[in-house]
Amino acid sequence: MPRLPNFKRLYKNDYDPDDQSFIEKLSFPINIGFELLYDALNNKLTREDNLLANVVEVTVSVNANGVPTTTSSFGITNITKAQGIVVERATNITNPAVYPTSGVFLTWTQSRNTIIIQHIAGLPANNQFQLRMAVYG
Repeated sequence: MPRLPNFKRLYKNDYDPDDQSFIEKLSFPINIGFELLYDALNNKLTREDNLLANVVEVTVSVNANGVPTTTSSFGITNITKAQGIVVERATNITNPAVYPTSGVFLTWTQSRNTIIIQHIAGLPANNQFQLRMAVYG
């Protein structure tokens, strides 16, 4: 991703002498705020530091209907109510030559700080997969 162009700081000497006192007072918080925003938007935003999310990994296997063959659940922290789960990676542990048949999608419920997986679409039956997921609050 391309970097943002350099930002220009506010300096009192760039303004009329009558306005310099006002600019001096105003420039300090504006310069700091824009510097923080500029740095963040130049590839310094991270999911861990800036989003209410947990990244979890679970091992699952599903039957032909997409129902997990064993009870599949995992804990989450710092999230009172999960809003969504995105599967970021699905690695077949049983047979690395067999891949998901479509985008991997979960149906799930939440009980306090536990997510219970009900169905998983997109995984071939009877193959064990390691799923890396982001749970967003």
